[in-house]
Amino acid sequence: MPHPRIPSPMGNLLATKSFEVLATDFTFLKQSSDGGELNVLVMTDVFSKFTVVVIPTRGQKPVIAAKVLVKN
Repeated sequence: MPHPRIPSPMGNLLATKSFEVLATDFTFLKQSSDGGELNVLVMTDVFSKFTVVVIPTRGQKPVIAAKVLVKN
């Protein structure tokens, strides 16, 4: 009999000072002037909730995120 899959509990991003933990996420903006999609990679300080970096991208794939983070 197969074992039921039990989801792991969600963790908390706890920080005790600024810039100790940065959260990254993509968000989608309106269509750009050339007709393509415009995505933005956003980095936010978990402690202060201050948005540290906003970088425009052309997609939301992990490869794009890695390249943008290394470049910038």
